[in-house]
Amino acid sequence: MRARKECCGHSPEILHCVQDDDLHGRLKTYKIYVFMKKVYLLFSLLAILVFTGASCISLKGSSETSGTGGVFKSIDKAEKWQQKIAVSSVKGNVNIANVDVSVLVFDPQDSKTIYLGTANNGLLYTLDGAESWQRVAGLASGKVNDIVVDSKNKCAIYAAVGNKILKTIDCARSWQATYVDSRAEGVITTMATDLDNPSVIYAGLATGDLLKSVDSGASWLVANRFDSGLVKILVDKKDRKIVYAGTTKDGIFKSIDAGKTWVDLTPKLKEFKGAKTVRNMVSDLSKDNTFLADTKYGMIKTTDGGETWQAMNLLTPSGDVQIYSLAINPKNGNEIYYGTSSTIYKSVDGGASWVTKKMPTARAASYLLVDPNEGNIVYLGTLTIKK
Repeated sequence: MRARKECCGHSPEILHCVQDDDLHGRLKTYKIYVFMKKVYLLFSLLAILVFTGASCISLKGSSETSGTGGVFKSIDKAEKWQQKIAVSSVKGNVNIANVDVSVLVFDPQDSKTIYLGTANNGLLYTLDGAESWQRVAGLASGKVNDIVVDSKNKCAIYAAVGNKILKTIDCARSWQATYVDSRAEGVITTMATDLDNPSVIYAGLATGDLLKSVDSGASWLVANRFDSGLVKILVDKKDRKIVYAGTTKDGIFKSIDAGKTWVDLTPKLKEFKGAKTVRNMVSDLSKDNTFLADTKYGMIKTTDGGETWQAMNLLTPSGDVQIYSLAINPKNGNEIYYGTSSTIYKSVDGGASWVTKKMPTARAASYLLVDPNEGNIVYLGTLTIKK
């Protein structure tokens, strides 16, 4: 057969003009090559998804594998939520989707900087409003019960971990123990600071001891010994000598001399059965002498520094439903949020009425935080409830 050359009509870079009797075989070979290349690319993509995961690699902690935990952010006052779990890592796409959150704290100088204490995975922080998180290498494990950031030196941070108070002065690059309790039961449960004078720090223990430092944690003294464990310490926003302490069994105490002496406010609470068991307290920074206390009775409020109290009219029955988190808009005390194991409740009239907001996860709302500069921004920390 006379061989004849003609152009096959394909791009010359792919397939040159070939002889008639060779054309069919070469086209077939090329099609097989293209098909195999597509299959290879498809399997490569699937491998990436399997090993890095659409839900990414989660930090060790919760046994939950659905990846519905970590931190959520709302920019419209809890109407809609976005999960914010990405972690900056050279190891690839790492996230905190399975992390249990114990505490969230703003840097007083920059609300884009938030510190996240976990129930098992140590400390993380964000510098961009939760768009990405970074792990603190020196505190990569254990439960962080509370965090305090120096209001005048953002690189000075205190973390309550077990029976220790750890401090960094180099923006979390290194940590030293500034206080260690020798007792196994001496767990640091809560901390607070004087924002005007951040060298003054208070720390509460599960034993009932209340510690105070006036030299940025270099030394500590026992300011008082309560008969039950401390769950929350509040320093008055206007008069820093006024300090409140909430306890697990003995109610709320008040000091007007920066912790030297204390007055028992329990007689003021006698009409609220169960109010001696305090679970949380949150200051209303928009008003003087005002804070909320979540107790076994339910939620109660004072507007005169604990002299008188009013019961909050909640949608949840008093004392029957555990409230895991409580937050007040720092610029508008009428906006209050509280979270249970399944629902977020919101009030815009100081607690006179409430509406429910759907949780973005099946986990409990372990922590709520309202941005002090932009009240429409709310952060939600989540927790797995063991059954």
